[in-house]
Amino acid sequence: MFDKYYPGYFGKKGMRNYHKNKQQKFCPELNIDQITKIYLANKENNLNDIAQNRIRIIKNGFFKVLGKGRFSAKPLTIVAKVFSKKAAKKILKAGGTIELE
Repeated sequence: MFDKYYPGYFGKKGMRNYHKNKQQKFCPELNIDQITKIYLANKENNLNDIAQNRIRIIKNGFFKVLGKGRFSAKPLTIVAKVFSKKAAKKILKAGGTIELE
């Protein structure tokens, strides 16, 4: 009838996920229009990658490249873990290439 008067009414109930990994869906994102800023900022640091016209997004703390904005840089090779369909299409249309890491 009224369960709230019985012991154990208040508190946690239901199923629990004991092996929950809070970092499982951690995927920092970067838009295409910000790639040129990263390219110019890292020119001094990664001379080897700059000579190959390559940008490693993961070294800058991002995993995923999204397609918002314009890709105004020269044809570059962009290395990341995940690309959205729109971002991959824009990069390839501009003459660049994508690599999954």
